[in-house]
Amino acid sequence: MLIFSNEVQYEGRSLREYYVEDYCDEDGEPVTPLARIPENYLDSAIKGFKINFRPWLLKLLLEFKPYSNLLKYAREHNLIEGTFGKFQAQTNKHKVIIREQELARDSDWNKREILVHQDAIASMKENQWAFKAIFQKAMVRLGRMVEFDYKGKDTNLGNIDDVLKFLDRLYDKGIIRVDTNLADYPFRLWTFVAINPGNDKIKVARAVEDRIYFLLSLWYFGSRKTEIDSDNSLPILSRRKLLNFFSADTNKTQWPGCADAYKALYKGFDTIPFYGKDHEKMTNQRKDIMVRDRFSAVLAAGLPELYSQSLAKQVSEEDKLDTE
Repeated sequence: MLIFSNEVQYEGRSLREYYVEDYCDEDGEPVTPLARIPENYLDSAIKGFKINFRPWLLKLLLEFKPYSNLLKYAREHNLIEGTFGKFQAQTNKHKVIIREQELARDSDWNKREILVHQDAIASMKENQWAFKAIFQKAMVRLGRMVEFDYKGKDTNLGNIDDVLKFLDRLYDKGIIRVDTNLADYPFRLWTFVAINPGNDKIKVARAVEDRIYFLLSLWYFGSRKTEIDSDNSLPILSRRKLLNFFSADTNKTQWPGCADAYKALYKGFDTIPFYGKDHEKMTNQRKDIMVRDRFSAVLAAGLPELYSQSLAKQVSEEDKLDTE
């Protein structure tokens, strides 16, 4: 949501009131794009966006590794202002005409100037959540939560540079590939969060965007907590205990929305396809154990190497004590 000045009035309504009443649902969530804003509000809206959103939003869109890599490739090959960009800006009809004219003079033109770059870009985007609109919306929500909704309220949340470091690590580890597997588990990592269990197709719905955002949030919270606990020489929680920690309402003041994130993601796993054909024979306790087991494994998959190293050290020390 944009930040509006309550001093700006038009037809008896402030800019914030205008936005909430005309563009949001009962929960205050935007359901309609903000368009055709009355001129009286424009100056305030533009200034508010520049101050509160532009800095961190540009960082996300330009410095997140998959985007910066694509921009670097485009600049190195002069794709934006060169032949490729000019060609892509044309209508399909004009593309056919241009292609025929160029091929008449140079039979390798289409392959050299167009196809090789299309293939390179497609390869960069292939199976990457970073280039799916539903993930991008969730990612921006995470940035907004850290840099706007709770900015300055809790230093544990860090800032946009911490968010970028976190996202880049997920990208480098291959965690934010659509087809990422979850070791020792039958379904892919993103199954029951954002892809269907039967065909691995992406589900596009607001509930799915919410689950992606909630998973990113818990991964980010878990990463921050791991680093903070390590810096303070505190023990690192096991994946089950960490999951329980974020499921508790008492911790949502320090880690905003963590309990709601837990509930929404739990609900995504709590389905017949997850339990399998014998679901009717299972007790609720058995189902709960299954959900928590997978949920904790998914949570651990998105945490930094520091997390697994710390747990391995704890286990090693426990083993040593057992033998003494």
